[in-house]
Amino acid sequence: MKFFFQKQIIRRIILFICLAVIARYFITHQEELKSLFNLRVVDILSLSILGLFIHLTMSYKMLLILHKLGLKKIDHGQWIRIFTISRFLNLYLIQGGNIYRGVKLKQNYRFSYTESISGMAIFSWFEAVFLLLISIVMILFFDHRMRLAGFQVLWILMTLLISFLFLPLAITIVLRYCPRSWIHEKLTQLMESFFANVKDLRLLVVLFILSLITFLIYIWQIFIVFHSIGNSIFLSQTIAFTAITLLSGSINITPGNIGVTELMYGYLSKIMGQSMGSGIIVCGILRILWFLILGVFAAFLSLWANRRGRV
Repeated sequence: MKFFFQKQIIRRIILFICLAVIARYFITHQEELKSLFNLRVVDILSLSILGLFIHLTMSYKMLLILHKLGLKKIDHGQWIRIFTISRFLNLYLIQGGNIYRGVKLKQNYRFSYTESISGMAIFSWFEAVFLLLISIVMILFFDHRMRLAGFQVLWILMTLLISFLFLPLAITIVLRYCPRSWIHEKLTQLMESFFANVKDLRLLVVLFILSLITFLIYIWQIFIVFHSIGNSIFLSQTIAFTAITLLSGSINITPGNIGVTELMYGYLSKIMGQSMGSGIIVCGILRILWFLILGVFAAFLSLWANRRGRV
């Protein structure tokens, strides 16, 4: 318990420092905030439609994996509601949405917590691997010599891809030499579920195609936001920007990575030839947009379920 509170204090300190850095930047660069007035209603509507499509596609991908793990009785409407509320909670509560989803699936569908955790882990692994693979192919095609802060982007992405591909094998090897325990048993179940998904060729093809579609839409979103505030960005830069920011989202340092993600966007924007403020503003626009998309959609689905007596 003491360790938990210490972690919370550290996270709040990091959050405060990040927000202080952002506030100080815009106090001295107030003119950059004027770019927000360039944002048009049509841009907001386009970004909202794209965001909703991304969300529904992610929901379907996750459901395919959970079906493979044994979740059979849930229909698409019920699942979308649970998935939407869980993603909304995850925006500002670290693991809050994952806990909510696990409890709901356990209570209503007798789907074990272990399988819920396995599903999330497998989903995250597939997302990272397909994201890196698609990014590498696209960078090779558009700008294989691209560099960020002196490092070649292609080599960074390839190193990350190899690391993710090796991770399941490394865990399997470690489990062979570890003494039997409750954790050992649960990790073994997770790896068995993982390899069952990997061996399903049809599932892999469907997940890859859906990942390709969502990644292209993410790129489109980033491209639209930068251009809507009056900043030009090359397609190869957009690809690298999208890949790095999506991967960084898998590690939560502060609730919803507030402040941390903004500074990462700002840093990437700066080394790509834009201002730091442009990246922070882009991140802020997308953060508010996702809050509204998930919040409004979750409220709509909950009201709809109440009317149909599903709560």
